[in-house]
Amino acid sequence: MKRRCFVRIYGRRAFSLVELLAAVAVFVILALVLVQITNATNQSTRASTRMLDAASQSRLVFDRLGRDLANLLKRDDIDFHVGTGANADLLGFFSLVPSASVGSNRGLSLIAYRIGTPAGNVNHPCLLRAGKALSWDATEFFGLAPTSGLPLAWEELPAGLQPGQDDFDLLAPGVIRMVVGFQLYPDNGPAVLANGAVIEHARGQVVYSPPIRVLSSANGGATAKYVDLCRISALVVGLVVIDQDSLIPLSAAQVQALSGAFPEPMDSQPPLQTWGDVATGASGNSLLSGIPLPARQAVRVYQRFYPLNPFAGKQSP
Repeated sequence: MKRRCFVRIYGRRAFSLVELLAAVAVFVILALVLVQITNATNQSTRASTRMLDAASQSRLVFDRLGRDLANLLKRDDIDFHVGTGANADLLGFFSLVPSASVGSNRGLSLIAYRIGTPAGNVNHPCLLRAGKALSWDATEFFGLAPTSGLPLAWEELPAGLQPGQDDFDLLAPGVIRMVVGFQLYPDNGPAVLANGAVIEHARGQVVYSPPIRVLSSANGGATAKYVDLCRISALVVGLVVIDQDSLIPLSAAQVQALSGAFPEPMDSQPPLQTWGDVATGASGNSLLSGIPLPARQAVRVYQRFYPLNPFAGKQSP
């Protein structure tokens, strides 16, 4: 008699459709959370990188300018130029720093800073610096103006000493605005400014038109005005900076408009106090309307004071 074998097969229970949908939903939620965290991290990283880029450019300018000013040539027969006359956008002075040149160099240079639009920066306004060596044969630098016999003012410097276009090098491509202010020496004395204003009591206030001294020729037929460093206790320099990543998509006209949105600071206010609202967008400046919001938010403003106290004890002529 044959025996029949019966094999009992135990089946495995599978996931239901509801359970699969629930698992997929959980995975989707986790993926969305992960994407949001990644995006937030990337945005934070980009913002930090852009802020560091702007800060590094401002530090480069401040440190370079600080070295030049630390070696400022302090003489009554040498002018210090900033924001007046035909070169209104130029900061210029002589400094005991060497500059590369062909031929003799006595370690004395004409230093100049200005905002320009070089072709190498896609015609974007940016900060340029010139360091022009003064050779030993430039004896006219230490002379007097031939007509008046007065010390040479900046505008009267020989053409060979004036910084030409080829003398300027790109220093900081993201620095689109620079302003120089003057903190008056707090001796409670009067100060005459280049714009004609008179400060009766100099108590350390910041002004943006330099104090001047006026000299007359021996026969009284000519007068000349010079920036009077003896009345200045410190220079305050303000910079408007935008990082490279935010700068690249902008046109030259947009960068120019962005620069123009930051006006000259008001007297008695350092640059940050005047420019703070513009940088945060609180001022409602119409010049910013055609500029993309990310570029406006990327703008940073900085300032630094440079004491000139060693020269302050000297009397103005």
